[in-house]
Amino acid sequence: SSKSISSNKSSRDKSNNTLITNTPTITPNNNINITLSNYNPFNDRSYLESDLNFCGFVLFESKIKEGSERAVENLIKGGMKVVMITGDNKMTACCVARKLGFYNGNVCDGEEIEEVLKNNNFLSFSVFSRADPKHKEGIIERYKKEGCVTLMCGDGTNDVGALKCADIGVALVECYSSVSGRDGSGGVGGGKDGVYKDGVSNSGVSNRDGVSNRDGVSNRDGVSNNPTYTNTNNNPNTNNNPNNPNTNNNPNNPNTNPNTITNPFVQGDERKVRLGDASCAAHFTAKTNSIGSVVDVIKQGRSTLVTTIQMYKILALNSLITAFGLSFLDSMGVRFGDVQMVISGVLIAFAFMFLTRSKSLEEISVERPVCNIFNFYVMGSVIFQVLVHILSFLVVMWESEKYEKVVYNEKFVPSLMNTSLFLISVYQQISTFIVNYIGRPFRESLSENFHLRNCLVGVSCVFVMLLFRVNEDFSRYMEVVRIEDSFRNFIFFVVCLDLFLCVLGEKFFFKVFGMKRGRCIK
Repeated sequence: SSKSISSNKSSRDKSNNTLITNTPTITPNNNINITLSNYNPFNDRSYLESDLNFCGFVLFESKIKEGSERAVENLIKGGMKVVMITGDNKMTACCVARKLGFYNGNVCDGEEIEEVLKNNNFLSFSVFSRADPKHKEGIIERYKKEGCVTLMCGDGTNDVGALKCADIGVALVECYSSVSGRDGSGGVGGGKDGVYKDGVSNSGVSNRDGVSNRDGVSNRDGVSNNPTYTNTNNNPNTNNNPNNPNTNNNPNNPNTNPNTITNPFVQGDERKVRLGDASCAAHFTAKTNSIGSVVDVIKQGRSTLVTTIQMYKILALNSLITAFGLSFLDSMGVRFGDVQMVISGVLIAFAFMFLTRSKSLEEISVERPVCNIFNFYVMGSVIFQVLVHILSFLVVMWESEKYEKVVYNEKFVPSLMNTSLFLISVYQQISTFIVNYIGRPFRESLSENFHLRNCLVGVSCVFVMLLFRVNEDFSRYMEVVRIEDSFRNFIFFVVCLDLFLCVLGEKFFFKVFGMKRGRCIK
């Protein structure tokens, strides 16, 4: 507030039944919002409540935080049930639930929660009001008994039990910002989300027992937990020159004015995070009090899970293909050249790097990814693709023997067998990325991940240049020999058929075993 505040000394004038306050004024001159509260005991309450003049009504509204409506809408579209468990009264809880769009008319209040937890219609309730910490924990436990995967978000000590009990706990903590700027105006942010404003927390209010949960708020005895007044008049290192801006006698110096209030939360110009009991109990801690962090946890979690699964699949396929090429074929005298292995290895390494650059989608889908690696989808798809790739190897190898006999050599010598199998190997490494890339509905599609797309297009161009011998110098550098037109067409046909069978098998296993829809609770 920019007005002067008077406090500390209160007296009562019994003659005219008025309450008089006479204290030195405290003027905030460093842009800090101040709230002072005093009390004076009266034996007779009716003394203060009698002979009052009606001035009007004072309405208080707790606005919904920015981003809450969008977050709840995203969760509902994703087939998830949103439930409010709050200690507020029934009317306030219903009003907020109705604004956010998940109110269904079933509300449980206070002592009714114990009975509802034992009923069969428990899943139909969407609002639990006047809930204490034991109620919150009991509600989460009941949802888990019903086979639901639960996510709980909270910001206070009352939520510790529920955060611990939930499958996923998200603690919402408040960030405090220092006051920046030479003119003393504004901290980082303006408290738009109700987290901080001008460097002072909006939630620094003492609890029911009068003991503060935040620094800088006095307890019942009036003793501050963090001194808020600064007086340096006794500093021997300062002089008494009034023209010196750093002197004690200069009223414009905020560090020497005894009535100047300093910000107890400011330590430099950094935003500070106060971790509480909720952060210790929860799996994740968000530096905001907005429930939008819940959506981020779900989106990023699904994206990470999908990326991990496809990485395991691609690594397994490439390892099996390489093991077959370097063991079975080597026993027959077929080897790959150093230049061939280096060039193909470097290009595939870039593909692996760009594979993880895909971003998660903004919307949460109803479909759920698989939760583990050892399942019918992953194992079936990998085994099927390996069999197709090995069969392609053998078919090309048998066909090449018709054009050139295989000569066993201990060292690498360019030959038709080596060239044809090297081209098949390069193609199969490309196909593992194209076929096993998992995009929508969890992440960006392959066409949207332009880094990986361009890398695979570049490797494909190298494959086509070597197969059709577009550039003689480049083909000679890659140590490949000329291929007859009939055999070249055969290789191209095998490549297309291999890609078609792998895509068909991957789509089949993904649709049957990989795509799951969550149980939507109404």
